[in-house]
Amino acid sequence: MDTIRAVAHNGKNLGYVSDTRNHLSNTPKFVPMNSGVRGYRPLLVILAVYLIVGGLYNAVTPIFEASDELWHYPAVKYVADHGFQLPIQTPASTTAEWRQEGGQPPLYYMLGAALTFWIDTSDLDSVRHLNPHADIGIIVPDGNVNMIVHDPARESFPWRGAVLAVHLVRLLSVVFGGVTVAMTYLLALELFPGLPLVALGAAALTAFNPMFLFISGSVNNDNLSNALASALLLLIIRLLKQTAMPPLRTLILIGVIAGAGMLAKFNIGFMLPLIALALALIAWRTRSLRPLIVGGIVTGGLTLLIAGWWYLRNVQLYGDPTGLNMFLAIVGSRPIPANLPQLWSERHTFLMSYWGFFGGVNVPLPDGVYTIFNVIAAISGIGIVRWLVQGVRLSLTRQPASAIHLTPRPPLRNHGEGESERNALAIGRLFTAIWIGVLFVSLLRWTSVTWASQGRLMFAAIAPLSVWMAVGLWQFGRGIKWIGPRPLAIGVGWFGTVAVLSILLIARVYDPGSYHFPTQEGTGQRLADFCEAGSCIEVDLGAELPATIRIGNVFQFGVNVAFRANNAASRTPRFTRDWTAFLHLINPDGLIIAQRDVYLGGGTAATSLITRADNWRNQFAIAIPDNTYAPQTLHICLGFYDLKTGERMPLTTALSDPSNPNALCLGSVRVLPRESALAVPNPTSVNFADQAELVGYDISGLSMTPGQKVMLTLYWRAKQKITTDYRVFVHIIDPATTTIFGQDDSMPAAWTRPTTTWQPGEIISDAHTFVIKPDAQPGIWQIEMGMYNQTPDSVFHRLRIITPDGGEALDYAYLSRVLIKPLSFF
Repeated sequence: MDTIRAVAHNGKNLGYVSDTRNHLSNTPKFVPMNSGVRGYRPLLVILAVYLIVGGLYNAVTPIFEASDELWHYPAVKYVADHGFQLPIQTPASTTAEWRQEGGQPPLYYMLGAALTFWIDTSDLDSVRHLNPHADIGIIVPDGNVNMIVHDPARESFPWRGAVLAVHLVRLLSVVFGGVTVAMTYLLALELFPGLPLVALGAAALTAFNPMFLFISGSVNNDNLSNALASALLLLIIRLLKQTAMPPLRTLILIGVIAGAGMLAKFNIGFMLPLIALALALIAWRTRSLRPLIVGGIVTGGLTLLIAGWWYLRNVQLYGDPTGLNMFLAIVGSRPIPANLPQLWSERHTFLMSYWGFFGGVNVPLPDGVYTIFNVIAAISGIGIVRWLVQGVRLSLTRQPASAIHLTPRPPLRNHGEGESERNALAIGRLFTAIWIGVLFVSLLRWTSVTWASQGRLMFAAIAPLSVWMAVGLWQFGRGIKWIGPRPLAIGVGWFGTVAVLSILLIARVYDPGSYHFPTQEGTGQRLADFCEAGSCIEVDLGAELPATIRIGNVFQFGVNVAFRANNAASRTPRFTRDWTAFLHLINPDGLIIAQRDVYLGGGTAATSLITRADNWRNQFAIAIPDNTYAPQTLHICLGFYDLKTGERMPLTTALSDPSNPNALCLGSVRVLPRESALAVPNPTSVNFADQAELVGYDISGLSMTPGQKVMLTLYWRAKQKITTDYRVFVHIIDPATTTIFGQDDSMPAAWTRPTTTWQPGEIISDAHTFVIKPDAQPGIWQIEMGMYNQTPDSVFHRLRIITPDGGEALDYAYLSRVLIKPLSFF
């Protein structure tokens, strides 16, 4: 007979403890000491605070500025508008509003559609006003983080139309996040029933993880998937405690949750073998195949019944039950699959996006905040190791559980538990570790194929991750009087503080006024009007331009812009198009060396939405490519163009260069080579697989014509003694189509200095001469180069480039851009 007893310390109830001396019960043992809602009061407080903060994330984050929400909500709308039919994906879906998300399992989108089908969302196209130049996944100093251009009149409260629908689906996501928080708490009680404070800490670590809150406050199918994965894991852990045939209702619940999970996201499929393994353990424990056979039929049958139709549909449409072949065709793959060094180099972004990396992975927290998060995680890891070591010592000394007493800093062992229960708990804890590991490995495999190195994709395992983090923080200070349980309290406090402050960060970043700086007094150097349809953009330089810039740095400056009506009949500017501002750094031959294309106001201002005369200072930042040829003097040219047609906005009050019409030259800047101790032209550093380093290059000219001979000299330095004779390839290439307009593939130094003869540290001059193809298309193209070896069976192996952070993403390097001019017959 099981008895439930409350354990007290200093007159206070501390938690949930089970006395199990003879056998395991078929029902969950670890229940609150106080029946009803009162026993869960601490959890309810955490949930209430979570719902408030999650609601604030929903309200403060502008619509479509959360990861992939730009495409998740259109998938919801499609289902709602088409009688709950699902989109059919094709490679052309890259231009569809839902893009790759239309191929995701449909349950989340169906639930969102059921919640919002009654709302007239026909205004979505006008609300979802895309910023085509948004720097997604890139952190830049001049803003441009917003994925859409926001109209406060449409998006302000009270919400209506598509804006209302988005916020309602977000609220549904917040509820799903609350389920994940509750499952974290219950999972901790199942795994560590004598430590209720650890359970509360684990729930808080989930609830107040800033990135979890950010995703929970957005339209994203991960929210449903995370909740179902957490619930299913809890059910599996409870299933492991069965010593007899599990009740039918338990099997039905597991089958329903598993089936719903398979309709929420593919990754829950990795949990299905855990269900089968748990049933097999029960069969072994009961010496009967009935739990395995009946449990497999019930859980597996319900999973297939609920989700099987979706995977069969994918086979019929795409020839793949998951449809991931079409998903990849739409979202795109890496140029070359990522290897382990490359994945390791992405660990910083991975961790950042687990703790809090907002917007389109372009709004970070301060670096120090991530450092503290990582330190907390490291401390929890040390605590887990301490717990494991203690467990091994107790096992070796055969110390009974009764010898361990519950104190304010209890060891992580269970009190009054029998050997069978201890085994079940150990297996359950192992299952959580397996789930974390399997999910992580599957994510690594997926990330190696496509750009998806985001820690938030581990949130399907956030419940066990938070449990183990809470356990580690609790155990870290156990037995140390001056530390005690403080690490867990500090960790929870830090999570909560950053979660609240992140709301302020998001609000500030997406405030349009953040990029509308006060104008500066003009220098008189330049003043021009760009006009269309009776409305003008006045441009004044406003400050001196930097005179020089080094390779690899960012060229930054600002201009004063003013919007004016150029029509006596109207005082209000009315632009008929969304004009993109372009900044070009151009050499005397007309070759664009670097450029920046953005909407004004840091990407926040679409000119078609401007309805009043206004002026502000607009900041621009242009990154000088690492291997730009230098030194050279570049002209700084500003203008506006229509992205849809390519037409430039007329420049009406100043003359422009005939070779660059309707562009205003603001001045010039001298681009200097990077500093180097080597006496080579245009010094650089490109490390090819730690074999050879490109340290500089020279070229006969950056402007050329079809049929012209080109000489490119590469300067190499051996990193070590090379044992393979590598070849060098040089291409003039169109990166978009990989069309080659001129090339040379040969041993270095025209066969006279094969790489096996290079001495470490020696500088090798390697000249390559080739002719631009007669049919080469005029335009601005790229110099591409690299190293490779060819095996006897004609297999080519390119050397990967090792970046300073240890990454190996590419097997080629771009040098300068070049300009191919058309032949002139006059």
